[in-house]
Amino acid sequence: LYSAIQRLTESRPRKIPRLRVIFKVTVLAGKTGRSAFATMISEKGVFVRTMRPLEKGAEVKLTLDLPSSTPLALDGTVIYQVKFDRDRLVEPGMAILFKGLKEEVRLGLKKFIESHLTGDLEQEMII
Repeated sequence: LYSAIQRLTESRPRKIPRLRVIFKVTVLAGKTGRSAFATMISEKGVFVRTMRPLEKGAEVKLTLDLPSSTPLALDGTVIYQVKFDRDRLVEPGMAILFKGLKEEVRLGLKKFIESHLTGDLEQEMII
């Protein structure tokens, strides 16, 4: 279903579902850490909203404050950045690709995303 919708609605369809989110994330690059908010997540990576994105290729350690019993600690690499531009309505930040993700963590993220994308449909009532 997701791929069919993507083909119809997106000029560059995505193969992996993404979920719009707002949750705290801590990004550590070298010895410098910062807190920000993640605004998009997939089973492969996360977009972090920030006015000071790290350079493409930067290696990072992430702590994601997902709704779970403990924060999720992951490694990643910045794959692109979006700089703030007052003339364009784009969200500034950086996309981080997860590295060395264990299969059970990937499947957990996939399940989390799918349940949030379709969970309310199961509760839908016909009136």
